[in-house]
Amino acid sequence: MSGAFATGTTLSRSFSRFSDYVTDVLQEEKKHVEEDQLVSMVQDYLRTELEPHKDFTLLKEEDYGAWVFFTGVFLVLIVFDNGYLMREKKNIEH
Repeated sequence: MSGAFATGTTLSRSFSRFSDYVTDVLQEEKKHVEEDQLVSMVQDYLRTELEPHKDFTLLKEEDYGAWVFFTGVFLVLIVFDNGYLMREKKNIEH
């Protein structure tokens, strides 16, 4: 995962992997799994899949130059849009 929270696609892939995991466990043991065991397996799997990465950092020091560049370009585009492109306020006609 890319961060602390999972997206819909990530959850879908995670559920698919979990489904494969449960199928493998059931085939290996070839026995009936009690409800408590299944709940325990689900909790263990989700705990390991959804826990945040320990080494994840949103803003890294080596990315400082890229963030300054991005912020500068973003501000220039906002000023250009509001100052030049929108200088004559007109309604869009069909």
